[in-house]
Amino acid sequence: MTFIYPLSSKAYRLPDGPVAIQFSGGRTSGYMLWHILDAHEGQLPADAHVLFQNTGREMPETLAFVEECADRWNVPITWVEFDREDGFCVVGPGTNRPASTHGEPFEALRDLRGFLPNRVARFCTQELKVRPSKKWMLWAGYPRWTSAIGFRADEKSRVISRRAQKSKERWTCTFPLFEAGVTRRHVATWWAGQPFDLNLPTVSGKTPLGNCDGCFLKSEKARAFLARYYPDRARWWAEMEGRTGGSFHKDITWDQLIAFAEAQSDWVFDAECDALCDADFGGCHD
Repeated sequence: MTFIYPLSSKAYRLPDGPVAIQFSGGRTSGYMLWHILDAHEGQLPADAHVLFQNTGREMPETLAFVEECADRWNVPITWVEFDREDGFCVVGPGTNRPASTHGEPFEALRDLRGFLPNRVARFCTQELKVRPSKKWMLWAGYPRWTSAIGFRADEKSRVISRRAQKSKERWTCTFPLFEAGVTRRHVATWWAGQPFDLNLPTVSGKTPLGNCDGCFLKSEKARAFLARYYPDRARWWAEMEGRTGGSFHKDITWDQLIAFAEAQSDWVFDAECDALCDADFGGCHD
C-alpha cells in the first residue's frame, strides 16, 4: 500500500509564545498532536499545553484514547471541564477529581441557562469547550496565546469561516493540518499503521460516536446509530429533553428517534441506504 503523506511538515512547528493545542479526543486531533510532537523532537515547548475539554458525554473509548495518547507519547494532557462556580476545573488522570462520565457538566450548564442548546443557540460548545480552555490558559498566567486547531485541508470552509470571524478573544488560531495539506485519507492511513487506535467504529470514513455522543450537530443517521446500538446513552438525551420541555433538534425528538431506530433493521445504517439523512455523518470535530 502506498503511503500518502502531506508535502508540508513545517506547519507543525508551533509559533513562539504560549500555545493551547486543542485535543478533541478524536483521530484527527490525535494525528495533529503526534506530528506537532514529532516536529519538536518529541518535547513540546514549555509554554505549549495540550487541552482536552470533557463534557461528560464522551464515550469511554474516547477517554481511554486520550489517556493512551498521553502515556504512549509521553506528553501531558490537561483535562478541563465546565464548572458553574469557577468556570473550569481540572479533572482526570493525575488529579484527585475523576472526569465526569454521565453528562454532569452538560446538566449543570442546562440548569444555569434553563433551556437546551440547539443548532441556532450553540452555547454548549462555547461554554463546555471554548471557555474552560480559555479559563485554564488565563489561570496559567497567559494574557494572550495561539490556539492550534485540527481542521484539515478537506475542511477548507471551516478554516475560512474561522479566519473571517472578527474575534475580540485573547487568542489567534493556527491550523497545522490545513497548512500541511492533510485530508481525512491521510489521517486514516496513518492510524492504520499505529500500534493503537481510537476503539470506536468508523462508518463511511467517519466516527459517528466521536466527541459528544449525541451532539445535535451530528447527522440524523449518526444520532440514530447511537439510538440503535447504545440505547442507554441515547436515553440520557431524551431525558434531558423531557425534563427541560424542549428538544435539541427541531425536526425530531430523541424519544421519536429512539422509537424509530428500535423498529428498524441494521440495513438502515448501511452506507448505501438513504432512509436517514447522512449529511455531516460523524462528530462535529473528529
